[in-house]
Amino acid sequence: FLYARLRDESWKVRRNTLLVLSHLVTNEMVKVKGQISEVALCIVDENEEIVDLAKRFFSELSLKGNTLYNVLPDIISHLSNPASDVTVEEKNFEIILKYIMDQIQKEKQLENLVEKLCKRMKESICERQWKDLAFCLSLLPWSDRSLRRLIDHAYCFCDRLLYQPVATLFLNIVATVTRSNKP
Repeated sequence: FLYARLRDESWKVRRNTLLVLSHLVTNEMVKVKGQISEVALCIVDENEEIVDLAKRFFSELSLKGNTLYNVLPDIISHLSNPASDVTVEEKNFEIILKYIMDQIQKEKQLENLVEKLCKRMKESICERQWKDLAFCLSLLPWSDRSLRRLIDHAYCFCDRLLYQPVATLFLNIVATVTRSNKP
């Protein structure tokens, strides 16, 4: 119920809801649940104050151990799910995920995220989801270990490379890795 108020027409209701949720979550009074994608949508709200509050929420959440890392795959899946009750434009999806994924800094989490996203790509059912997951992979900073994880899980996405937008994103990953490994 509380998360639903983040979609209220009144920006004041959305702001107050976000303030209450931020307080409850950051003080560990409420566990972060699957509805966290509702907070993620606030990153592209029309009201700048709400955008700032949502960004601060995810910045603070990233400092709480593995919490953000643990819910990130569900945020991605919910925002890119065509059967979801919320339709998110690709541009907004990209803005949201660029910000949230930038909050994940631990190398081990980034490596594990590669594996999780690859497995989600295998389970995904539509081209939009494939592209969204490939986009998220393209946002990651690549190390030798994370690249090894990607290669080890190529079976999860190899057939998705036939879809041109996904292939293009993977070519961008290759270009990024190639550039970063030059002496």
